[in-house]
Amino acid sequence: MRDSANKNEFISYIKTLTGIDVKLLSGEEEAKFTFEGAISGFNGIKEEAVILDIGGGSTEISFFEQKKFVSYSLPIGAV
Repeated sequence: MRDSANKNEFISYIKTLTGIDVKLLSGEEEAKFTFEGAISGFNGIKEEAVILDIGGGSTEISFFEQKKFVSYSLPIGAV
């Protein structure tokens, strides 16, 4: 949805239907949340993990490099 031409109309439609405010995540935010969710059930692997998330419109790659969180969001997806 991040790159959709009508994303603002869709967000407004959801707000009208449900009353819920929608926050559109950046690619970097999506990568961080995906990384944290993917490793949440494992103890002690945070700095040894690489997470690859292939979505509909983007692919996020997340990992730690020299104890710093690094993420990339690429405009390549399954759609």
